[in-house]
Amino acid sequence: MSDDSASLMSESQSSTPALAAASPLAADEAVMRGVIDALHAVAPDVASVQIAPDARLREVLELDSIDFVAFLTAVHERFGVDVPERDYRHVQTLQDCVAYLRRRMAERP
Repeated sequence: MSDDSASLMSESQSSTPALAAASPLAADEAVMRGVIDALHAVAPDVASVQIAPDARLREVLELDSIDFVAFLTAVHERFGVDVPERDYRHVQTLQDCVAYLRRRMAERP
């Protein structure tokens, strides 16, 4: 694991308790920012695109399957949440990603 990955992992893991303690709206906004940052890592031109919360990410951003997996890897690095292939249907939009990540983070001990 690179130093950058280790840094991201420790940042996301240390911020997870803070997310849990934050108001639901603030926590959702923080997760949304992290998801958008993960998208930027895979598709740098996303910064200039407004993405509707209910827009299908793969279609709007024209992500192929490799880009989508790279996005989910970036999500894992930021939040410490693994998204198994069987759950890909649960992370199709920004809203989906936020709800999925909040649920998975809440399940942690």
